[in-house]
Amino acid sequence: MLPVALLLIAACATGSRSSTDDESGPANVILVEIENDLARRSSVTVRIISPSGQRVLGTVGPGRTVTLRYQESYVEPSYRLIARLDDGSEKRSREFQLFSGALVRWRLSNDRLSLQRP
Repeated sequence: MLPVALLLIAACATGSRSSTDDESGPANVILVEIENDLARRSSVTVRIISPSGQRVLGTVGPGRTVTLRYQESYVEPSYRLIARLDDGSEKRSREFQLFSGALVRWRLSNDRLSLQRP
């Protein structure tokens, strides 16, 4: 009787959710490529802003292009990127809409923002 009970416990355990599962659904992964080609050589800290808040994506050094990852379980209707320079000044992207699997490219020198589908 004991071996059958142990098998049932093991079977139930393998079907359970892990502690890393998100109750709100699968995460949408968005790649954000930042080209820091500003004439004023400065690192930038990049944030993404949505109606529900903002989050720091990362830092991009002067003259570098870096791809940052952004994940969330619910994609909202509008977003904006903000790049804060070392001196405290900021560059803001135009507002845009995201979709799951998007590749967002932002070239800072001419404020060119583009979105690509996977």
